[in-house]
Amino acid sequence: MENTKPTKQSTKSRMRRVLPGQGRPRLYGAVLLCLASAARVGAFHSSASPPPRSHQHHQLPLYASVSGSGSSSSSNKKKLSPSASQSPQAPSSVSGKRSSPPSTPPPLPTKAAGGKRPPSPSSSSSSSSPKSERSFSQSYPPSKKKPLKPKARLGTDWAWSVSPKRSLPPLSTPYPSLPLPQLLAWERDGHTLTKGLCSPDEMGDYVKIVRAAFEKEKLSALRQKIRVMLGQEAYNDCQTIEECEEVMDEFIDQDMIPFLQTFNAWRKYQDVRQLVLAKRFAGVAAQLLNAPRVRLYQDSTFLKRCGDGPTLWHSDLNMAPFHTNDAVTLWLPLTPIAPEEEGGTGLLFASRSHRDFALSFWEDAKGGGRRDLEGRYELKGYGRMEVGDGSWHHGWCLHSSGPNDEDEDRVALSLCFVADGVEMLNVGEEGKGRGPDDEDEESYRDWVGEVGARVGEREHVFLPLVWDEALEREGREGGGGGGGKK
Repeated sequence: MENTKPTKQSTKSRMRRVLPGQGRPRLYGAVLLCLASAARVGAFHSSASPPPRSHQHHQLPLYASVSGSGSSSSSNKKKLSPSASQSPQAPSSVSGKRSSPPSTPPPLPTKAAGGKRPPSPSSSSSSSSPKSERSFSQSYPPSKKKPLKPKARLGTDWAWSVSPKRSLPPLSTPYPSLPLPQLLAWERDGHTLTKGLCSPDEMGDYVKIVRAAFEKEKLSALRQKIRVMLGQEAYNDCQTIEECEEVMDEFIDQDMIPFLQTFNAWRKYQDVRQLVLAKRFAGVAAQLLNAPRVRLYQDSTFLKRCGDGPTLWHSDLNMAPFHTNDAVTLWLPLTPIAPEEEGGTGLLFASRSHRDFALSFWEDAKGGGRRDLEGRYELKGYGRMEVGDGSWHHGWCLHSSGPNDEDEDRVALSLCFVADGVEMLNVGEEGKGRGPDDEDEESYRDWVGEVGARVGEREHVFLPLVWDEALEREGREGGGGGGGKK
């Protein structure tokens, strides 16, 4: 959470330019007075006095308008285009991810031409507020020591007030082993479905818990979407739900917003943690990854509101800090999903796209690739899904969903798992190769520099080991039903 307290000043008023000449005369007058006084008493001896600060001004954000015609036609869901994904398997021409923002904010347009999203304003400018004055006799050089980072800890809150009074299902009983034909289809296509992964009764309270956690974290969801669509300056400006909604209403058309998203509620809320770290999910992930040890990367809650637009084609590993193929995502709908032909908003998968090495090899993965990928992949969805069903997709599998034209919001929880020991990307290091798209940086920025070159090299509380086949086998042989670490 930001420490900056919201002011009563409106968002619009903070978007004014700082005009040349608007300095701080009282501060500089005080500095000159101190210099004159010190010269008279010879307080400086032979040391040179620091020069007065120069006037520095910056321009407050002029947010680019993100608008366009609705994308509710079926062609948006059935056509893979370069605005869809930036995975190594498919260039940015199929991602829907935005390009790097320009170095200076563009002029404020009224509408984006052609319905395309204009570039986000720059986040490079920063405020140069004056430092507090102090005696020149105490002008010591600044310390070179970096401030100590607080130790990462898991929260002990409850998302739903009724949770501590209820006995939540542990979800420790394993899901039946996936049959060989299903595993072969998974390897070939990059996605699969597990019907009845949980029963409706098991998910009943958990649905309320996840939705309660989302409401508690709504501000972070709004700010994340503002950062992604309008840039860092707008993100910094919006400190309350009211300010976020005001900016989004004025500068973003709702049909350009695919969903609102929160990250890692399991770290903060005990009742969400019991669901996310359930062995039932981790066991299926271990089968699909064919990995003896599996770690949780993140959980995300997605709210696709009535009127929200389509989710464009993308792959999850394109936004994660891992240098690997060993990642899988579970998508759990928390509301019933109708078939696509009835307006449902379940995920649509591009089969075999996770194996399409040729696309990234022959095309520019950062853009400038093919403009149309229609017909390259077979597209498949899983039709009607009930609460408790779960679809799984490989980390590089391209997927999307249609706009929500129904009368109810759609809520889903996703869990992303990686095999223990996968390599880390050099996130934020210049000259170290390509980094991930920053859309999900809220998920990993707290720990990305603390785990070593490989996941598990240094244990971190935010990357828990959720499945260890050796411990599970030992627990089964001992009659304990498994001893996987949580």
